[in-house]
Amino acid sequence: RETSAKMVNKKAAIIATSAVAVLIAAGVVLAVIFTVVITDKSTGPEVSSFAAPNPGMKLMASSGNIRSNNWLMTYRAGVDVEAVRREMENANMPWNITRVDAANNQVMMQCEPKMVSAAAAMKTNALLGAYVEQDVVWKTNAPTNIWGLDRTDQRNLPLNGDYSPGGYDGSTVEVHVLDTGVQADHSDLIGRVQAGYDGVQDGRPVTQDCQGHGTHVSGTIAGTTYGLAKGTTIFASRVLGCDGSGSTLGIGNAIDYVANLPAGKKRVINMSLGGGASQYLDQKVANAVAKGVTVVVAAGNENQDACNVSPAREPTAITVVAADRTDQRASFSNYGTCTDIAASGVDIVSARPAGGSTTMSGTSMASPHVAGVAALVLQAFPDFTPAQVADYLISTSTPNKLGGLTGAAAATPNRLLFWAAPTAATTATPTSTPTSDTPTSEATSTPAPGETTETGTLPNGGSIQYPIGGYLTVTQPGPITAQLTGTPGTDFDLYLWRYVNGQWALAERSETPTSKESITYQNVEATTQYYIFQVASFTGAGTFDLSYTDPAQA
Repeated sequence: RETSAKMVNKKAAIIATSAVAVLIAAGVVLAVIFTVVITDKSTGPEVSSFAAPNPGMKLMASSGNIRSNNWLMTYRAGVDVEAVRREMENANMPWNITRVDAANNQVMMQCEPKMVSAAAAMKTNALLGAYVEQDVVWKTNAPTNIWGLDRTDQRNLPLNGDYSPGGYDGSTVEVHVLDTGVQADHSDLIGRVQAGYDGVQDGRPVTQDCQGHGTHVSGTIAGTTYGLAKGTTIFASRVLGCDGSGSTLGIGNAIDYVANLPAGKKRVINMSLGGGASQYLDQKVANAVAKGVTVVVAAGNENQDACNVSPAREPTAITVVAADRTDQRASFSNYGTCTDIAASGVDIVSARPAGGSTTMSGTSMASPHVAGVAALVLQAFPDFTPAQVADYLISTSTPNKLGGLTGAAAATPNRLLFWAAPTAATTATPTSTPTSDTPTSEATSTPAPGETTETGTLPNGGSIQYPIGGYLTVTQPGPITAQLTGTPGTDFDLYLWRYVNGQWALAERSETPTSKESITYQNVEATTQYYIFQVASFTGAGTFDLSYTDPAQA
């Protein structure tokens, strides 16, 4: 499946590394390394892992379960907090001052957790500060039994009973549910269901559901209780009747209906349906994607290769495998190279037409988890194309968690859906636009022909980017390779970032528990692309050698 960067075997996920700031002034490049202690590669540094500056502002651990990227900086009486705000804004650092409360001597700052230590260590804050504490979300102690949502926002088991979309609700995005209709008056969806296409035409309104499947799917996408994107609008296209079946023509017409809607809205189609192979339906999906509609489909429930069925086999669709609450591929779920990602699909609680909830299982239940997150992605990145949405979902997914991928299922991508509100680590905009300038580096040995070799030193928890102060400019398709060798006994990791749509996105990573890492990434673009390598210390301090090549050198 070679239709976009998502088809390349990218091992990408949100990474937890220390912050690297590259300051370019008067032609002088200065690399600044912030040191933190990363307690888990997949989840990133916790608040308590930052060392408190002494004397000055103290970092207080927060007790709330859902953490935002807002920080309350409380100062001693008499401090001119407006002056503090001006100094912090003039510091040209990746934080935003969102509120100043002079009456209570407080400044609200928005930034990644990793930058709080740097903010607290500023001269003014160290002299005048009292403490900084994360602004958390408080809620009742009643745990959720909606485990599919819970699994989506954390990397590892066991589940913690919480789900937080991180300030996003999909409210700027339309999700078109091609299914059995949607019960518009269900309390979980009321006010956010509109009529779409009627492909059944049996006299029943599309905003009612005589079968229940479409309402359950819609609840997982957008329900106030059961949904991932709790503010999105559902458009009900009824293509399956009361018996849960429909015609190829009706489904194809519904896809065309969405694809031909006026431009200006970001749209997602969810198709929790499938059948035999159909070139007609595959082409309809491809046409919709070409017109800017993100299409998410179920892999199918026959425990067979998804390449045998439509629309799951269509490369431009995001095809979803079902997983259970122990991260095993569901026994019924289709599999194989035509799938893209897995999501919760067993014993899923969601809305039912008669009110309240019911429990269902199937790849039909896994697909709306991905569709809901796709709506959140499009709210966060409204300029994303369908291919970029797919890339983002795959690159931020949690790798190597899915069990049951043996035998015929071994070729299934081992990626589990994950959502966390984007931060600078995943969406950072560089301080300058990439140029074609040749980067400088410090060579420590004679490189092999076509190979660049650099060296460096990292403190425990530190990170640094290469080429220092520049970018790897790639002008043709081909492999980008890199090898990292660190001081024995350390655990250094290697990451490759790609400049996409005005921001840095993770393209590849290597995170073995050793001091040696390697990356091979296939650049598929014929136009000029920009890349950066990042070397990070998970544990240990020491020196390292980094060697890399690009397609022009290979």
